[in-house]
Amino acid sequence: MSELVVPVAAANVRVTVRSPVLWTLLLALLLALSFQGERGLWGPDEGRYSNIALQMIESGDWLTPRRHPEHAHFAKPPLTCWAMAASVLAFGANEAALRLPNALSLLATVVLLMLLGRRLLPAAPWLPGLVFATSLVPFVAAHLINADFLLTTFETLAVYGYVRLWQARDGADAAVARRWMWLGFALAFLTKGPPGLLPLLPLLAHRRTLPQPHPALLDRPSATLFVLLALPWYLVVVIANPGLLGYFLGYEVYARVFTAVHDRNGHWYGAIEVYLPVLLLGLMPWSWRLLRRLPALPRRAAAWRDWWAARAPEDRFLLLWLLLPLVVFCLARSRLPLYLLPLLAPMALLAARRWRVQEAGEFRLAWRTALLAAALLLALKALLPLLLPHAKDTRALAVELRRHWTDPGEVVFVDESALYGLRFYLRVPVARVSMTARADPTFDRTLAEVLGEAERRLFITTTERLPRLRQTLSADGWRFRERTRFERYVAGDILRRRD
Repeated sequence: MSELVVPVAAANVRVTVRSPVLWTLLLALLLALSFQGERGLWGPDEGRYSNIALQMIESGDWLTPRRHPEHAHFAKPPLTCWAMAASVLAFGANEAALRLPNALSLLATVVLLMLLGRRLLPAAPWLPGLVFATSLVPFVAAHLINADFLLTTFETLAVYGYVRLWQARDGADAAVARRWMWLGFALAFLTKGPPGLLPLLPLLAHRRTLPQPHPALLDRPSATLFVLLALPWYLVVVIANPGLLGYFLGYEVYARVFTAVHDRNGHWYGAIEVYLPVLLLGLMPWSWRLLRRLPALPRRAAAWRDWWAARAPEDRFLLLWLLLPLVVFCLARSRLPLYLLPLLAPMALLAARRWRVQEAGEFRLAWRTALLAAALLLALKALLPLLLPHAKDTRALAVELRRHWTDPGEVVFVDESALYGLRFYLRVPVARVSMTARADPTFDRTLAEVLGEAERRLFITTTERLPRLRQTLSADGWRFRERTRFERYVAGDILRRRD
């Protein structure tokens, strides 16, 4: 039988043409790359990341993320935008190239889950990757531009390094494992900052359960690797931008964890509202083997110590990887569904361990489930933009705007989240201004400052904010001339009242 050898993460994964490993990789590749350019960029996240990547290419400044040529945007570290900019340079300025880094992240996470499967599920190492690739939320996330999928890949790489360390046969194997672990953490830290180190919590907890002597998680070479990869960008931009360290620690760390200033489901029931659907539906159609155990949880909770002691060591590790970060996410006041994407990796391993694919009937059922799920997901991806247009599809909005403006110098959103994807379609800067002065770093300037400049601008607000905008302008001797409406958006010019 002919064979194909795939070198991955310093390990040769040997697959044959009839191997489930090969078919899992091919199916993941199909799911990752299909229909990536079928729809326009959606706001706000897809437009914001693509805008920053395009600004990097245009300006040649890859150190300072910018949402506008005159305004930096340090809300996230730059690795996601670096990957997007590199993809655009390699494959051209199109939607598929902008989404390619996340598509490849899906494939990379599948490979890492199979490597973890070799150590935690040796009877079917391919199955965790198959579960993850054909599940609802990973598939959807791979077709959205966001930082969470690269974060998922790098955190999974870090955990893979830890599992290698935990199971290391000798000192040399342990040293290699630490390099993989801290490479993953360094890249995660450069993708999303301190949240990228969250898996350290379950790793430290699990390490305490291992026999003495506990394996060292950090040595000098791995610490050097982390410092050289993760910290230089932060040091450069903090030195170049006075006050930036306070912004990082205050607005981006403290405020996200302890306050609702970012307006991301910070109410007391926000964790239930945002995270419960992801936990229940994230691995559909595979999660039913986990969900069917839920009715027994109240009974087991009374004797949780005995229940925990009865779990296999692999399951205890996976539960720590899932539950400890989940507690942190629930307690933090900033909550979005894709924050839990990295936790679907341990859930995929847990779900895979509930299958007995050594039995012919289970093996066939697993593949039928995967193929049916893949077909449904691809159909959903192909048809959803046609059947259910997105209210913040910037491609459709750009088409409407071109009917009325052939060459606007700048697009300005007034007191509304800017759809930065218009930068990609109209090739002009996009700004966000406020009608009143406010200490909010997400706004570029005030409306009054913009009106004092003689530049050709297209102004956009929403139908609910339009009356207030007219009133504010009228008080200062201006008027808003409406030119077109699209969904909830109103676009027009701002003119002196005498014009």
